[in-house]
Amino acid sequence: MSRDCGSREGIFALTPLSRHLLSILLIGFAVGCNGRVANLELTEKVAQLDTDTDGTIDYQARRFYRGGRMEYSENVSHGHITRLFYYEGKLMFSESDDDGDGFAETLRVWHRWPDEFRLFERRPDGSIHPATEERLIRELRKAQAGTDQATKLWMETLRRLEGETASRDVP
Repeated sequence: MSRDCGSREGIFALTPLSRHLLSILLIGFAVGCNGRVANLELTEKVAQLDTDTDGTIDYQARRFYRGGRMEYSENVSHGHITRLFYYEGKLMFSESDDDGDGFAETLRVWHRWPDEFRLFERRPDGSIHPATEERLIRELRKAQAGTDQATKLWMETLRRLEGETASRDVP
């Protein structure tokens, strides 16, 4: 008799006891050492900037925080979208739609923001490849010089979202 992946007899099926033990384990992860439940509440902050004062929004940033730490950020500027993903408040990965077509062409794996990252390109067929040396050098120079417009907009948005104490070390 063959088993299909959707049946309750499959390799990943859980007995009632297994489900109970799994729920106890998950609750255990959510409870801190002092017995308090960890703060898992998700909050969102949105900032919009009209950079040329023409009455239309030129830049919008949405930030999502869990337990007070940034978890996800989405920045939209003139149809171009950049999504940033965090772990324990530290920027780990980002993807950017550079030409506004809805397809993220540029991927970055971050070591230290704003100028230590590895750059990758997603091709139209979905495959991912390391960026050319020329492009990586160009992007690193822009980041190190601080002339990157996205970085300037990022910092202005942080100041609006979190007050004037926003630092360049933690986006």
